[in-house]
Amino acid sequence: MSVIEEPVLTPDQRALVREAARHTAHYRLFDNDVTLAGNLRWPLERFARMYFMFAQKTAPARSDITVLFHAEGTEQEGTLTFLVDEQAYRIADPLAFQIVWSTFMHLILRRLDTHFVFHAGCVARDGRGIAIAGASGMGKSTLVSHLASTGLALLSDELVPFARKTHRVCPFPARVGIREGPAMALIGNNAAEHFAFRDERKRLLPVEALAGQLPSEPVALHAAVFLSSDTEPQVRTPRKSAYVWRVAFATRESDFERALLKRAGVRLIERSTWETYPALLLRVREPAKFHPEFQALVERHGAQLISIEYEDLKRPDYAKPPKLTPLPGPAGVLELVKKMPAAHKTALIEREFGGKMARLVAELSAAVHGARFYKLRPGRIHETVNLVEELL
Repeated sequence: MSVIEEPVLTPDQRALVREAARHTAHYRLFDNDVTLAGNLRWPLERFARMYFMFAQKTAPARSDITVLFHAEGTEQEGTLTFLVDEQAYRIADPLAFQIVWSTFMHLILRRLDTHFVFHAGCVARDGRGIAIAGASGMGKSTLVSHLASTGLALLSDELVPFARKTHRVCPFPARVGIREGPAMALIGNNAAEHFAFRDERKRLLPVEALAGQLPSEPVALHAAVFLSSDTEPQVRTPRKSAYVWRVAFATRESDFERALLKRAGVRLIERSTWETYPALLLRVREPAKFHPEFQALVERHGAQLISIEYEDLKRPDYAKPPKLTPLPGPAGVLELVKKMPAAHKTALIEREFGGKMARLVAELSAAVHGARFYKLRPGRIHETVNLVEELL
């Protein structure tokens, strides 16, 4: 994700962004009409490269979300200033120009309030969907791609939109990104574009090349599967060898931080950032004991928790047998919340839930009532596919 800063723009600078926005593009994303407009064409071309399948030929009567931009410099290095409603943003990472489409999506998700969006894939059969989520490199796209090749409908590989009003997963069939590994054989003779950014190397493949046709109907969330390298009955086990936690917040509140660091067995390693949010790297002597104390501190101080991580997820060994472990419903809902892009989740909490994450969790819990949750240690790919298929 691009590094975003929020500059203070003068009225003249804001007027420049608006007046210079001569190039426009229109999309239908997450059941919302989205307009992108700016002074140069190439940022729009970068976005279209990834999301051309959602482009609209005519302008809507009214856009639900409008992103204006002003580009200066070259496609390789420069600045991009954005206006979304009256909020200004600017790319602070020159390398992010390579994936400016990701910045556009980042800003769109900040304004999206009709859906919960999860970083996951989704396949479906007979109107029932399975969301598949996991840390980068755990094999999510590999598993989703193989499931699609068996005849399941492929709703999404990267972002799963769950409608707050209808409680259905909506199709989002953007291109599938396939890394080197067991899914590469699925490309075959299909045209697959090479994608490279920093250390990431993928092949981009159209959904219809794997699944035959684009899905069009929303489905019920029947189950969610979280990929992990261990087989404990929790997704986030505190039995991490190094006992290192990373916690990130929407804002850094000094009284909360002081109270946190006074707890017995907790030591600050460093202060850092996570997706532009303040973060603390902590060494925790007894994680299982500390976890409830930490949650109580968050509630007592009203700290807005964005992310908490305390498990090492290793790359799976596809020579081993897979293992599927049921999860209790509350644990599964919390894992879904963790899979929401941070900017989207934070904006939703502030705008729709009065700054209280508990209210978001309560709405999502009611919306996915009846869904089943599982933890999956991936293994031999065909056995893994069979395990997931059996859930439908």
